Amino acid sequence: MTQVAPRPKKVLLVDRDARLGHVRCLVLQSQGYEATCVTDASTVLNSWISKAYDLVLVDVQHNPDAALAFCSDLKKKDVAQLVALISDHHVWVPPHPCPDEVIPRSEGPAGFVEKVRNLLEAQTAESSG
Repeated sequence: MTQVAPRPKKVLLVDRDARLGHVRCLVLQSQGYEATCVTDASTVLNSWISKAYDLVLVDVQHNPDAALAFCSDLKKKDVAQLVALISDHHVWVPPHPCPDEVIPRSEGPAGFVEKVRNLLEAQTAESSG
């Protein structure tokens, strides 16, 4: 009997810095994630399909207010969507009901992947338990 390998977790990264977003996607892909990077959050909202991604990561570096607005709009479309914000220590993210987690940019690649893995594992445990 042939075992079916579990599908890779799908991650969407919204980052206005295309180069950094691309590098983050490559890091996630190297760890077995199916990662997609976009620079324009509005196109994501306009074509949103529920449950298309296991995790949405949003970098708040360039425009925290727009990132939080995107996060809120996304949660209105799909309340169960797991969303994490990526933030520098010097970019203040006010208390907000939208993000499920805030990942510090200072984590570095290994810490970044570990945070993503922990979020997705917690989501899997929660949905199966």
